[in-house]
Amino acid sequence: MSKTTRRQFLKGGAATVAAVTFGSKTVSQAKTVTNADFGIEKKVPLLCRMCAQYCPAIATVRNGRLVRMEANMDTPYGGLCGRGRAAMGALYDPDRIKTPLIRTGKRGEGKFRQASWSEALDIVAKKMNSLANENDQKSLAFIPRFHSAAGMDAELFKLYGSPNKVGYGDTCFANGLTVGLSSIIGGKNYAGVPSQGTSAISSDYENAKYGILLQRNPGGGLVCHAWGNMFGRGKRNGMQLTVIDPRKPSEAGESDVEWLPIRPGTDSAFLLGLMHEIFKNKYYDIDYLAKHTNVDMLVNVETGLPVVSRSIEEEHKGKKITIMDYYVATKNVIGFKSENEQSNLFGEFFVEVDGKTVTCKTAFQLMIDASKEYTPEWAEKQSSVYAENIRKCAKKLNDAKPACFIDRGYRSERYASSLRDKMLITQINVLMGSLGQKGGVFYNRSVKTGSFMSGIPHVKDISVSKWYIKNDPSRRFMSSKYYRRTWIEAVLSDKPYKQRMAVFYGQNILGGSAGSEQIVKALEKLESIVCISPFWNETTMYADVILPDCTFMERDEALHTKYKTPLPTLGVNRKAVEPLYESKDGYWIINELARRVLNSELYEKHFGDYNREGMMAIWKKQYAGLHGITDKEKATIPSLESILDGQVWTGEQKYSIKAKGTPTGKIELYSTYFAEQYLDLKSKGYDRAEQASPLPLFIKPFWLEKKEALSSSEFIPITGFHPLGTFTGQQTKNNTLLKTIKEEHDADAVFINTKKGTALGFKSGDIIEIFNVDKPSLVTKAKVVLSQTVHPDALFSYYGMGAGYYNSVAKKLHNADQIGLNPNHISNFGFNPLTAGHPSQDFIVSVRKTV
Repeated sequence: MSKTTRRQFLKGGAATVAAVTFGSKTVSQAKTVTNADFGIEKKVPLLCRMCAQYCPAIATVRNGRLVRMEANMDTPYGGLCGRGRAAMGALYDPDRIKTPLIRTGKRGEGKFRQASWSEALDIVAKKMNSLANENDQKSLAFIPRFHSAAGMDAELFKLYGSPNKVGYGDTCFANGLTVGLSSIIGGKNYAGVPSQGTSAISSDYENAKYGILLQRNPGGGLVCHAWGNMFGRGKRNGMQLTVIDPRKPSEAGESDVEWLPIRPGTDSAFLLGLMHEIFKNKYYDIDYLAKHTNVDMLVNVETGLPVVSRSIEEEHKGKKITIMDYYVATKNVIGFKSENEQSNLFGEFFVEVDGKTVTCKTAFQLMIDASKEYTPEWAEKQSSVYAENIRKCAKKLNDAKPACFIDRGYRSERYASSLRDKMLITQINVLMGSLGQKGGVFYNRSVKTGSFMSGIPHVKDISVSKWYIKNDPSRRFMSSKYYRRTWIEAVLSDKPYKQRMAVFYGQNILGGSAGSEQIVKALEKLESIVCISPFWNETTMYADVILPDCTFMERDEALHTKYKTPLPTLGVNRKAVEPLYESKDGYWIINELARRVLNSELYEKHFGDYNREGMMAIWKKQYAGLHGITDKEKATIPSLESILDGQVWTGEQKYSIKAKGTPTGKIELYSTYFAEQYLDLKSKGYDRAEQASPLPLFIKPFWLEKKEALSSSEFIPITGFHPLGTFTGQQTKNNTLLKTIKEEHDADAVFINTKKGTALGFKSGDIIEIFNVDKPSLVTKAKVVLSQTVHPDALFSYYGMGAGYYNSVAKKLHNADQIGLNPNHISNFGFNPLTAGHPSQDFIVSVRKTV
């Protein structure tokens, strides 16, 4: 493949660069790093991929070897955690997948032979072409985790004709978080489901006076850029915190915060007790609610829908949008909101509709009435958080508002009640008037790039996800983008059509998704499995062909803009060292597959520029199409050359209050989307329709439905991220540089309450057996540690650290733990109501001494 180097392009194509250059001054004003500044050492800009957050970093390369990782301080939130600084341990991991491999034994057995790239790629292409010849491209699923070829990989499989790009988020954040958030504040619709992204909002740790951390550990569990830095600054600025968690995350440096232990899966009970107090004491921000929300909407108490509504057009930022206009009550009249700005927020009213008198209440009154039964005393019985502490939390929020927050959390799909958690968190933040306010909860901002590929034809076949959303009421709120467990269901059931081939790109579905026993059956049923990965994991053990991707340190990548930060940010990952062994970068792999499976005309149209110019073809189109920011910000973006040399651009932080895409055009404290869905689900007889209620309502987790009180040997398995090892798997799990620290922290152990463990005859360091009470044959061994900071009902383990039940992969790794719990391996294969997320911690385990 003929390539033009970056320097050659810039020298020969200055006019092109000038046409897409908006300026050379950055907001952060940091000095561009050049090799000359460091003598014989080469400094290379990277975007760290030791977790999912792309923290800007600088790699030091000496004599062709990566020797150090540091934060790239060309950003207001520069920082790099211990995982990022140990990236060399992943790069030089002796257990990396070094060559293409072809399976020789049974799936899961781990027996492979080495192959050439030509042989391996030809095998993959032969199967893809065979499916295409049968006109059955829909039977192939592309299942990515990290994009190693952003702008090309998903596009190839769409060009091929597969409708199934299967994201992992249903086991992490989708769709409980996205629907619970978007139904209130708005967002894009995918297959008719509100689906605001996980990076839509963040807590303003830096400027907050008080916050409640629920389902989140920003100090130790996830990311330096920008959450970790903002959290640290907030602590230094005096932010007060209350942590609500079954286990105190002390490794996050939070020893000085208030910790309120809670029963696993009962967060909704705590939140409802909090909401009761907010309503009872009028802690809410009445002016904010009146101005920005739909709390004055008159709602038919029988249907839960607006008693009268109509569609009207409104101008928004120069564009006309259609919104719902609804009835409100004023002092003298009942009429449409658009004609009566000053309206009642409280009360019961009677409205004449088609000659009948309809009883109505304001949406706010309905919520107040619904919350009355959820007193702090009631919440204490469900959650074990003392009523007095719930009252104190409510008062602290009131005293600090609007510079307060309840963190929207990341642990979304864990319990049957997870959707309700996220909805309640959003509603309480709105009640406090903190959404869009300094010190409260702000909307993240991002710059968007141009697309490398355009004009890709629409795939005619319906995806697995969209079929299930349309045909299965229990998956009504499921994400059409993130559905790997529903995809497993499709493999097992052949609905809506047979799945025959899977291409896993850096995704470990067997280790990272609940119900592994059923997942194994699905993997064994497939005709062909391809894994593209630098590292061994549980899923690669079932592959027919393994293609060794290189690490982020060994490749150039597309410009990146999707940071979870208040500042729009633009950066790039550059290759620090040449790919080791026979590994190849993702763009090369995708290009070679495209060459083999697309006709020459289609290949030339979409891959021709890359084939001639390499990464520069992608960078040019991305840079030329930068948009989504203000003209003022656009004028500060540096040249493409500067960005490729390591300059990270950042824009401005803005506090704003918006509700883009809600039916009413307002923040919908009372969700009209949920109200419509709730009524429809009830009419269809769905037995869990209450999950869609727009009103405050307690939903029990599955385990609590099954058993109100656990026995002396029973626990609910919970997980959290270790500061030096997160969900990214083998790049931290088998990392030599982190091995000693992980051992000192007992990262492979399970932690249980000291009193309960002592009563069972355990002492710290004992090896115990753990099993799901519903699946007693799936037994996992782990070291136990007794701890005073774990709720008696909880059994805590660091996510992704233990070898688990399906531990054959551990035998291939020299630095990974050989025992330890992975709850996914022994959990039930079930689905959260409506969202189809995985209830990975919503089951009961029992423990015993090893025989």
